[in-house]
Amino acid sequence: MNNGDKLHVIIKDLVGTMPTIELYDEDGVAEDGYYGNDPVIETYDVLFNTTDNPTKVYLYQVASKNSILLDVPEITNASADIAHTQNKLWLYKAGGSTTIQEWDITLNPFTAIYNREITNIKSSSGLGAINDTTLISFEYVDALNLKVYDTDIINAVAVNTFKYNATAGRVVTGDYILTTTDKLIVLNYSINSPFPQYITQYDYITGVLEFDIDISSVFTGFMQAYGLFEFDNEIYITGRTIVDLVVVGVIYKIDKTAPYALTLFDTTVYGINGASQVPEQLTVHFT
Repeated sequence: MNNGDKLHVIIKDLVGTMPTIELYDEDGVAEDGYYGNDPVIETYDVLFNTTDNPTKVYLYQVASKNSILLDVPEITNASADIAHTQNKLWLYKAGGSTTIQEWDITLNPFTAIYNREITNIKSSSGLGAINDTTLISFEYVDALNLKVYDTDIINAVAVNTFKYNATAGRVVTGDYILTTTDKLIVLNYSINSPFPQYITQYDYITGVLEFDIDISSVFTGFMQAYGLFEFDNEIYITGRTIVDLVVVGVIYKIDKTAPYALTLFDTTVYGINGASQVPEQLTVHFT
């Protein structure tokens, strides 16, 4: 695609609850390289996985708000989230489970080759990568114990090292990211009615709770917060909702300083289960 071309997103079909899209240039010609044909992914770009079963993986280009369906082979199930580095991509094997699947990937151009399954993952929702061989995991034990682990995935059976307890009475429902400033930012909700949703920041080294921000003014009921990413020194929350019986995605920007206002940034024709970025691009946090 030439830089001056315009992209038009055409909703071609509606099957069940999932519209499928193709991208066309201004002359109506399908864009080679923009629909599963090895696009280039920049390190600051974002990956989404959808609410479909089996899940689909989209490249999301934040500046242009373009969604590009990626060719990730051998996806067989739904997945509660997604994580990736410059070399690896992970999805849950079945919705939220203790088994994840791993692909070897390249970003320029994008390619994906299925590699293996990894068992004994503590989390059943949310995925966060530190590097190619280490993830972060949360385990909800009971109302008093939400545990945080470093998860070593060098071998096919993960080894989980306990770090500390996160806020009691919470369940991690969506993404969590570790910034280059050692801040762990987590989407979660209270187990107590009316089950408000929060975005919470911890010091990853010490486990100290730094910020606990109620986002229920926007994310409530069918509007669920599931993904986190950063772009151009801003923090974004992704989620899903239902419009006319169709699951769609929403993307909100949240201010980094009080009162932490939420502003609608974009919507997608697919429901978003999770978001992912190369860890080196996660550079900002709440203050």
